[in-house]
Amino acid sequence: MPDACRGTCAGVDRSHARPTPEASTAHWVSLTQAALAALVVETGCDVLIAINNAENLARAVAEQAQSVLADARDVFLVPNTHWLLVGTPDFYTRVIEPSRQLGGIMGPPLHLEPLRSDEVEAIIARRYTELRIPNTPFVAPISVETAGALARIFIGDLRELLNTFEMIVLELYGLGPGRVSLSDAMHIASRKHRELLATRMEKAAWAHLKTVVVGGRDRGFVVQRFREADAVRLLAPMSQPTVNAHKRTWLEDGLVRSDGRSAGSEWLSVSGHALLAMLPEAEAMGLHPEVVTSGRDLSVDPLPELPAQLPVTLAKRGRKKKR
Repeated sequence: MPDACRGTCAGVDRSHARPTPEASTAHWVSLTQAALAALVVETGCDVLIAINNAENLARAVAEQAQSVLADARDVFLVPNTHWLLVGTPDFYTRVIEPSRQLGGIMGPPLHLEPLRSDEVEAIIARRYTELRIPNTPFVAPISVETAGALARIFIGDLRELLNTFEMIVLELYGLGPGRVSLSDAMHIASRKHRELLATRMEKAAWAHLKTVVVGGRDRGFVVQRFREADAVRLLAPMSQPTVNAHKRTWLEDGLVRSDGRSAGSEWLSVSGHALLAMLPEAEAMGLHPEVVTSGRDLSVDPLPELPAQLPVTLAKRGRKKKR
């Protein structure tokens, strides 16, 4: 790339006219192709287009997302243009991978590791530095250490983490300058998220996810990342089809998210808002609130041996033997 092109940004005209009913996909595709080609000629540089939050395309139906991207295939192939789609792992597995038309022009995804808690702390510290007003006292409502601890609950989901920060700060708004403790922050967030998840918490799928995550009094930890096979084991003697149906509900309700595959197994991460909503249940089991900030990842920290399933004689109790 020529030095003159490095760091160059193109201006965008935000004015637009409402499309007419007869406007077709082919029309906007051809217009976009022409605009990109003109931009390449005008700047004399390659053009990089980054699309963030690509998983939002598949928020409703993956097939519709495939259709949108397939229609735009010719745009992706404009010479001297490069496309970067950023999203969650399930975006690739649900939208790109099943489509030969899209998989043929898009390479395999590069999985980025979630930000570590110390990296989140550094980001928040820089933000606080930028927000300081000279000669004015500044008290951070949430300490960088509390921010880092909460970040471990959200496993790299910065959007939900920042939404939770906002919930906590708005709850404390008007009380004057002060710093909320980690325990208080977690309890405020837990109450807010329980209100948002109230309807989902009425489903059997929620009760069974809670069993997977929090378990019984003798466990002493919470599970934050697991496979469907782990859920079957933890919910024994529940049948595999039932657990699979629950998994679909968990994903649809945003209680877990697909977190990539390893050795042919799909890993699921409990969403931060679901994990915080389970805080009262964790405390009822005798767990300290901060245990929720260090949930067990079963890909690196396997479960201890669990009791065997119920004996067949107990599972079939009440049935009469046929003569």
